[in-house]
Amino acid sequence: MTAGIITWRSHSLAHMTQQTGGLKMAGSEEAVEDLVRELGNPDEQMRWSAAFALADIGKPAVEPLIEALRDKRAVVRLRAAWALGGIGDMRAVEPLIGALRDGDWGVRTRAAQALGRLGDDRAAEPLVHLIYDDMPEVRRRAVTALGRIGAAPFIEQLASPLHDEDWRVRLATVFVLAGMENERADAMLQEVVDDEEPVVKSSARLLVEKRKEASR
Repeated sequence: MTAGIITWRSHSLAHMTQQTGGLKMAGSEEAVEDLVRELGNPDEQMRWSAAFALADIGKPAVEPLIEALRDKRAVVRLRAAWALGGIGDMRAVEPLIGALRDGDWGVRTRAAQALGRLGDDRAAEPLVHLIYDDMPEVRRRAVTALGRIGAAPFIEQLASPLHDEDWRVRLATVFVLAGMENERADAMLQEVVDDEEPVVKSSARLLVEKRKEASR
């Protein structure tokens, strides 16, 4: 194990992020293997420290992280997905789309988040399928990611999350619809101006009023 990694083990997450430049100078490709291994560390903070460092190292970490998406441990797969989103390399798009079908909902969540950050159109349709996931956090992340990529072609499918049983999914959908400039989005926002959840109701009403003012 390199001296840089030994030093890394003794520092906090914040300090580790500051030290990533030092890892690059020492030879980031040599450090990547050890950092990927630490994605499975029993300590959660250490796992996230490794994920932050790998994201900061960038392109040399992409292929090892793609490989880590196939690790048998979900804690490794979900942090690999997160780190790939942070790097922003398009080589990760197809592997992350595959991770949307992972059996662990945490991995699906992080894969959706990462694809939203990458913003590649190839992920749009697979993300649409994810808005019907059993887990509300997965549905919320899928809606948000779809909004970042471009949800307009799938506006009718957003009717489902707009009336989701979880208010956080409904709120995410409200903000995605607010980013569209068409009459159908206006009508859908109007459907939730009396939502039972105060934050959804107030957000929808405010956005509807802003859109009306903008059209005058």
